[in-house]
Amino acid sequence: MVNQPARIPATTPALARFLPAAITVGIVSAVALNIRSQLKTESQTMGS
Repeated sequence: MVNQPARIPATTPALARFLPAAITVGIVSAVALNIRSQLKTESQTMGS
């Protein structure tokens, strides 16, 4: 991935609005999957 400059041209307001949302959704889903897998492994090792 190429790091884009912080300033986004005003000609792409849709992209400027969509990119942060997509990045946030990706991070949140990754964190949720990580927490879920950790909880699964912990419950398995504890034998509950």
